[in-house]
Amino acid sequence: TDSDIAYGPIRRIKKKRERLIHDFKESYVTDNIEEKLRICKCPPSFYCMNMIIRRSVIEGLNLRFPEGVYYEDAPFMFRLICGSGRMVTVPQAEYIYIHHTGSTVHSHQTPQKQNDKYNAHKEVIRIASEYGIKLPERFLNVTKRQYSLGPVCLVKITEKDGMETYRLFDFIPFWRRRSR
Repeated sequence: TDSDIAYGPIRRIKKKRERLIHDFKESYVTDNIEEKLRICKCPPSFYCMNMIIRRSVIEGLNLRFPEGVYYEDAPFMFRLICGSGRMVTVPQAEYIYIHHTGSTVHSHQTPQKQNDKYNAHKEVIRIASEYGIKLPERFLNVTKRQYSLGPVCLVKITEKDGMETYRLFDFIPFWRRRSR
């Protein structure tokens, strides 16, 4: 199809359960940015391991994964989808993802991971603005910091339109202020 991206489904294996993510039944070709984002469920998903990407596209967009940074795939993936041409879905080319509890992706949220996630989210919003893409309203609320006790979120700080909101248990707003 002379596509810049070939995109396949993901089979996620977690303990004894399997789930097909990004499942599609037939091949589909598009060069429409919004349609490519819809197919990839981006945002909130930023998977790039299930793609075959034309090297010249990566080089032309000057895309790189920065070292030592978490959530680096979000801006990479968003820029790739927006800046590339044609994409084709390939239903028979599954990527097998085996969930490991000790992996970096599933490890405890450190301050660095939270900060990297915040920066990646802000960068995706910036790229969307650059391409004139209207993101879903819920995605414009960026988590700046979260303080938890085990699985319970005690305080979550979110940012939207230059305002920070502090929420108790992630749903009771108790303080707002201008972002720095």
